[in-house]
Amino acid sequence: MPDTELKSALASYAAELGADSLGVANVVEYSATVPNEQKPEFLVAGMQSIVVLTKHLLTGTMAMEDVASQSLGSHLALDQLEEVLYGLAEWLEDQGYAALPISCEYADMDLKYSGAGLLDLKWTAEHAGLGHVGLNLNFLSPEYGSRVLLGALLTDAVLEPDPALEDPLCPGLECGRCAVLCPPKAIPLEAPRGASVNDYRDLDQRGCSQAATRLSIRSLYVVLQKLVHSERELDPAEVLAQSYWHDFYIATNSKRGAFAACFECLYVCPVGSKDVRKVMRVPYRRQDLPPGSVTHIRGDQTHEVLFKGPPPERDPEYRRDRDFDALVGLGRPS
Repeated sequence: MPDTELKSALASYAAELGADSLGVANVVEYSATVPNEQKPEFLVAGMQSIVVLTKHLLTGTMAMEDVASQSLGSHLALDQLEEVLYGLAEWLEDQGYAALPISCEYADMDLKYSGAGLLDLKWTAEHAGLGHVGLNLNFLSPEYGSRVLLGALLTDAVLEPDPALEDPLCPGLECGRCAVLCPPKAIPLEAPRGASVNDYRDLDQRGCSQAATRLSIRSLYVVLQKLVHSERELDPAEVLAQSYWHDFYIATNSKRGAFAACFECLYVCPVGSKDVRKVMRVPYRRQDLPPGSVTHIRGDQTHEVLFKGPPPERDPEYRRDRDFDALVGLGRPS
């Protein structure tokens, strides 16, 4: 039988350590829903429960114009989340159980050639009743919308699983704010009329990763490809003077700007009972979707959203990338 007292004590300790919310999924029940190898059995046999945690990003992170510094904020939150996971795992083991924290960032090429987490935490968190996966395949919590990070651990303790939330948190294209603001247009902008967001939520993951990981090892590979395939005669000194190299060096030493430096869909997600009003009060955030910039076209069969674009002063995020592309002959100067 599930140990309700153990689960209650675990949730209390998680909150004490700094977690925002805690949910539990049954390993067997969750694994039956997973279409690939991202299952607990891939890692270890005999585990009974998946404990899932959320940790929110600070509103101050959303207030910044500099996306590189924003990414540092997300890594500070992730560091804290990983400490909470270790603390909970150690606490469970002190009670006589085995516990295994799951890396929040590790990608295993045996699971998926393009890289994938050991568990797909957004679906794990949805299964554990902590929220819903939205239009852009980001996880949304009721308290902080998509401005949350996820962590999980496996344990052989039999804990009572939490039911999934019944009503979707994401209104899909009835909102469409994340879709129109996405720089690479990786989020659906059109869907059948009357369809549930669960039926058409999607993400062009390649397009998203190209925009979001401008200072990762992958981005370095892309930059080198640009140099190799440039049709211009390049001046090495001019190439090395580009800010990209400085940014990349800083990122590898401090995580500032590394891995994920696109927060566009997080800025404008209207879900979040504890933070969305604070986010919308931020002066810079008022430029994201000015009044009249989004148009909804509802036809007989389809619903489409269009974006007229932000004001000129709201466009610093990818300027350096465009400057580099212009230098090697792959784009126009900003």
